[in-house]
Amino acid sequence: MNSVDVHSSRSQTGEGNCRQHSQSMERSRRIANTLKGVFPFVQADRLGAEAGIGLRILCGALVLLVVAAVIGVSAVGILNLRGSNQQAVQITFHDVQGATISQSAVVNKEEDLVTYHIMDRNHTTVVLFDSKNGLVCYQLGGSNICLVRKMLAADQENIHTVITAQEQKFNQLLLLRNETQFSREYLGILSRKKVDPLTLGQHIDSLCNQTPVYWLQKSNRPGRQRLIYFCIDICFPNNVCVSVCFYYLPD
Repeated sequence: MNSVDVHSSRSQTGEGNCRQHSQSMERSRRIANTLKGVFPFVQADRLGAEAGIGLRILCGALVLLVVAAVIGVSAVGILNLRGSNQQAVQITFHDVQGATISQSAVVNKEEDLVTYHIMDRNHTTVVLFDSKNGLVCYQLGGSNICLVRKMLAADQENIHTVITAQEQKFNQLLLLRNETQFSREYLGILSRKKVDPLTLGQHIDSLCNQTPVYWLQKSNRPGRQRLIYFCIDICFPNNVCVSVCFYYLPD
């Protein structure tokens, strides 16, 4: 009888160990199956130690995702702060013929810059008002030159209205034709007085991008022998529009 009891006790102990081992294997399979959904390279039939490795990989991946998310949010915040230095103001008006024209002015208040982009004859002319250096630069669309002149008091007043509009969050402005003052100015190109753009500041140097730069000279009206070859219209939020015409001066 005692031998039978001992044998029965050993059998029960063996069955218990088998059940524990089976449960351990089942837990390992479940963990492995869970990891397989996240990491395809984890095999469902890997047990014990491999499941533990998979868990460590999963934890490591989650840590990397959190770090990447923090870096991404920080980068977006920095870019937004940098991007906030420049704001665009869209100006829509009717020219003297009644045609609707839209222009964009990009304001960089920190650098005292206002940059106009003007579409004309399927070309874009860029006009840069550099208040810090007291210069106005024209990069004429369709031509390989830049033209520069000294900034006048009227220019300072006009670009101040653009900056004010940006500060007041006026992103889109419609100028009424019956309230807009139109004027014209003539600028002669001194073609023999080539300028080194490096002496004009980094913004004009970057805009002109190694193209020839020439000085402009303002006049009341060119003589009849002078051919006006290009005109652009620039409008400001204070209902002032200026038609700027260029021609060559004898040197």
